[in-house]
Amino acid sequence: MVVRLWSRNTMIKNMSDVTMKVDVMVHPGNFPSEASPSVIPAGEHRYICYADIGIEYNPDRDFEVLAYFEGALEKDKIIISSSEIRDNAIIELNYLMNGTVTALPIKGTMISMNGAVIVMKSTARKMIKSLWKSEDH
Repeated sequence: MVVRLWSRNTMIKNMSDVTMKVDVMVHPGNFPSEASPSVIPAGEHRYICYADIGIEYNPDRDFEVLAYFEGALEKDKIIISSSEIRDNAIIELNYLMNGTVTALPIKGTMISMNGAVIVMKSTARKMIKSLWKSEDH
């Protein structure tokens, strides 16, 4: 999922050593939404935007954001509420040894959640990284 420039974006970060999946399920029908960030490899992150879920366009349809590891049983999938996506800058996913997944929401400022700010910070990091590499040669 790409960052939406003028919307609030939430980073879903996989803090575990197993690959996680995140699906946005639309009810009725229980089908995956195009907003699903899908697979998040260990140690990586993806962004999801509250606006991508489409709640404001479909207020009478229920949405569930499910986080789980590959091969998880239905009972092992956790639900991340749409309000957690709207109100938090980061949601950290962890895999526990008993086979369950936990989601830790971390608050952030509106500015840090803005897509344009996220893109500018990412670009600045890449520029600094390339400068460090060019100085090494």
